[in-house]
Amino acid sequence: MQSGRKWSGIAALACSLFVLSLNAAWGGGPAPAEVVQKYYGAFQKRDFSEAYQCISRGMRDGKSEAQWTELMKGLFEGGNVVFTGVSVTPGPVSEKQAQVNSVVNSKDSFNKNGLIEHNVEHLILENGLWKLDRTELKESKIIE
Repeated sequence: MQSGRKWSGIAALACSLFVLSLNAAWGGGPAPAEVVQKYYGAFQKRDFSEAYQCISRGMRDGKSEAQWTELMKGLFEGGNVVFTGVSVTPGPVSEKQAQVNSVVNSKDSFNKNGLIEHNVEHLILENGLWKLDRTELKESKIIE
């Protein structure tokens, strides 16, 4: 009986080390789920410059950091957008792409009681770092 527990502990440790080695091999920075959490956390703090650092060149759409942050500031202030909660769950990771499932709770001028969005966040590896490349909305529910 002791032997079985010992082997399951060793197997769990080996699996954890394997996952960590994949992250190190595919990206020297934060894991994909951490990037998504940082991105939405930056929006919660209204730190649009920090959010900009989390997105891919494609998602920047050719905008400089100053242009992108000014655009986001205008959208958030104009729409009274507030993220009230974010949870992320790691998804599949390959050599150059990753997915993270997110649930984002927000409020804005049109949804004063709130909105819950279930998303799949798509990340790519850029210069050795995971970057958010697009958000795929799976479900959206208005809180009545």
